[in-house]
Amino acid sequence: MLRFVLAMVMIVASASLSFAQDKPLPERIKAAGLAEKQFSLIVSTKVKKDKLDEFLKMAMKAETATRKEKGCVVYTFQQDVEDPTLVTLLETWKDLKALETHMTEEHTKELLSSFGKLLDGPVTLKLTAELKK
Repeated sequence: MLRFVLAMVMIVASASLSFAQDKPLPERIKAAGLAEKQFSLIVSTKVKKDKLDEFLKMAMKAETATRKEKGCVVYTFQQDVEDPTLVTLLETWKDLKALETHMTEEHTKELLSSFGKLLDGPVTLKLTAELKK
């Protein structure tokens, strides 16, 4: 059931997402050997100017709720200082299971479902991990 819900959320999100690769994010995480390790996502987008206040309100709601989730290490929205419509989400997860659980949360689904009406262009998503020491 969890995989079904995650797949549905990812389908909704993928309408607005522009992935660096064609593989779904969980597959990319597994292929990178990070399913049971900590990883980070850098999510960037442009928000419609007339929808910025609405987006920021939803983002702050999601940020507050997500930071309480087990497995969330970092979850913070950032705005470009010269163009406030450019927003980046920095998130770090304990492992893939933590991200999968996050994707089933109501605040996450609500935020993702709003992308179509609030965003002005695609979402880019980068998967990163700490430097190998």
